[in-house]
This record gives sequence, structure tokens and C-alpha cells, in this order.
Amino acid sequence: MMSLDTGNQLLNSGNFVAAIDYYERVLEIDPFQHEAWCSRGRALSSLEKYSEAIDSLDAAIGIQPDYDLAWVERGTVRGMIGNLTAAISDFDIALNINSNRSKTWYSRGVALYQLAQYSESLASYDRAVEIDPSNYKAWHNRSLILSQTARYESAIFSCDRTLLINPELYQSWQIRIVSLLNLDRYAEAIISCDRALAIQPNTVETIHQRGVAQSMLGEYAAAIVDYDRVVILDPNYYLAWEDRGYALDRLARYQEALTSHDRAVELDPDRAAAWYNRGNSLLYLERYQDAIDSYRRAIKISPALHEAWGNLGVALSQSNRRSEAIDCYREAVKIKPEYGEAWCNLGTALIELGQYAEAISSLDRALAIQPHNLTTQNIRQLALSHLSESQAA
Repeated sequence: MMSLDTGNQLLNSGNFVAAIDYYERVLEIDPFQHEAWCSRGRALSSLEKYSEAIDSLDAAIGIQPDYDLAWVERGTVRGMIGNLTAAISDFDIALNINSNRSKTWYSRGVALYQLAQYSESLASYDRAVEIDPSNYKAWHNRSLILSQTARYESAIFSCDRTLLINPELYQSWQIRIVSLLNLDRYAEAIISCDRALAIQPNTVETIHQRGVAQSMLGEYAAAIVDYDRVVILDPNYYLAWEDRGYALDRLARYQEALTSHDRAVELDPDRAAAWYNRGNSLLYLERYQDAIDSYRRAIKISPALHEAWGNLGVALSQSNRRSEAIDCYREAVKIKPEYGEAWCNLGTALIELGQYAEAISSLDRALAIQPHNLTTQNIRQLALSHLSESQAA
């Protein structure tokens, strides 16, 4: 009798054609060798000959219905061709035969994830790593679901388990970076970015994320270095242009910032945030009408963008269009009632129109949100003085 070891060595080394030839010679001698049919199916699947693979796995199951690996392999092939419900059925049968195989739980988790059944998928991955804590693929896929469902601390734990086993898995570093950024753990995110970039040095997504983390730490010059690197590698990466503009604004390099924002809106003219940030650069440059136009483009795209309404009000106030500005401030605080800056600006505009009582009411709302804001306190005192003078007159 021919041993399957030679065929399995060929299969595991990626020599699929030779493996198939070997298994077929085994089956000529013993057509009831179910393991040979199963391994032949694996090899055919690796060559993307899915229909033949299923036929081979059907033969294995027909000979030995309680051979759980044949059910697992058939479920895997069915998953590859998009027959996910049938794949899960195969995995369930395999688990009824042997519930302690990590690979089966992992494969079931993959199929469930593809069906967007995330809770059940996560439960399958949990079982996979419980049985085999070295199953890094299950740890990795577990971290993906946890990150996508905003369970970032748990996602980081799963990433760490993955990377302990396979530290070169770039995708796991990427999930770790996203989770750290969402937890505002920017210094740690930079370290993870560096580890990821050591594996894939020119990945623009990771370089951009590194820039974001630098910017959030107030390291704007360092962030700009990262953003510059991104746009050299990919001149059409609009988020890098947008974030580059923001960092330049923070360094009071407004004309350079405007150039970046112009590029961002050119690349994605339907992105409200890009028009809003462009408006901010124009506001700093005292190009008020251009700023007004930019904020209005942002609002047209995203009417609930309260910051755009607020800064549109500022640009209109600077253009001595205070009644229009007041309407904008009111819209901003209607969208976001805890928008303290807009309440303060509304109060200031009302003072300029001589509406002192209403101004004081607006400033009180601002101080309820930011009680220690000295600017707002001083403006409120001014409004009180004007109100007293008007009542005395």
C-alpha cells in the first residue's frame, strides 16, 4: 500500500499537480481510501478547480461519513465559491463529529463573517482560540470584528495575541493602529505604525495614520513630513492633502494650507470636511467672501455640519453682515446646543446690533458650557454695561 505521506508533503509544499497525481495513483490501488480523496480535494481546491474538488470530497464523505476533515474541506470549498449557507452546514456537521478541532471553528467563523453574522462569527473564533491558543488566524479575525464593533481594548488584546505568534502580520498591526487611534493612544499608535512600516515600508495608509497620530499630539511639523511622504507615493490620496492642510493651518502657514485644501477638494469635491477646512484657511487669510463660499459648499453637502455654520457666521460677521451671521450661529446651536463658541459669537453679534438682553441670554448659555471662559465673561460684562446704559437713557 502506498503511503499518503509523500502526497501530503507535495501538497504542503505547494506542488499541487504532483500531489494530485500521487493521490490518484493511491486511489487506483485502493479506491476506498477516503483520506486520499479528501487530500485530492484540497489540492484541486488550491488549483481553483472547485467543482472537481467538491466531487473528490463527496467521494471521501460517501466512503467515510464520520471523517470530519472531509466535511471541513468541503465547507471551505463551498465558502470559496460563495455558497456560504451550505458551507456553514458542512462545518456544523463536522463539529457534530468532532467539536474539538480549532480549524473547523475558525472556518465556520470565516463563513459567518462573510454573511455579516458578526456575533456568531466572534463566538466561533472564541471557540477556535480556546481549543488552540496558537491559532493566530482566529485571533486576527477576532480582532477585526472587535475593532469594527468599537471594542477597541479587546481588539488590541487579540492583536497582541496574534502578533506574539506572527509578528510579521502587517494586517494585525493595522488593526492595532486603528484601535489605538480610536482610544486616543497616539504615542502607542506611532510605535505600531513604525512596526507596520518596517514590514511594508511604503504603505500610504499607515504613513497617513502615523501623521494623524503626530498631529493629534501637536507635532504638526512631524505630521507634515508624513503627509508629504504620502502624497509623493500617491498624489491622489485626498485625506493626506486635507490633513496636511490642517497641520499647516496649526503652524499659521495659511497659504500653504490653502494649496493643500484646494488639492483635497479637487480630488473629492463631495467631501464636506474638505470644504470646511478650506474655508478655515481662507478665514485666516481674511479672504472672507471666499471663506463664505467654501463654508456654504460644505453645508450644501452636509447641512448638519455645525462647525461650518459657526464659522460661516464668523466670516459673515467679519464682512459686516451681522444679521446673516446671527442666523448662522442660531442654526449652529440648533444642531449642537452645547456649541459654546457659537453661543458666544451669537451674543457678540447681538451686542453689535444693540440686542443686549438677548445677547446676555446667549452668553449665559455659553458660560453654562464653558464657565471659566474669560473672553465670554468679559463680553457678558460688556453686554450688561450696554444694557444698563440703554435702560438709563
